[in-house]
Amino acid sequence: MQAVVLPNGSYYLPASGETIPADMATPSPDERFHHCTYYPMVNQSDPGGGPIYETEPKTRCFFAPMNSS
Repeated sequence: MQAVVLPNGSYYLPASGETIPADMATPSPDERFHHCTYYPMVNQSDPGGGPIYETEPKTRCFFAPMNSS
């Protein structure tokens, strides 16, 4: 995955257009960037009985190399 370190220490992810705040980044154990996402459930149910998920993923975690900021 590609990430650009911004002057303020945050990270810009070109693939998603998202900016990750510096305080959300966890040190990466393998010195590579990793971005974890998930699709949250909305507060309503499908008439067929199953859950309904949002269409846009949300960031769950972000790992960055320690020497990248």
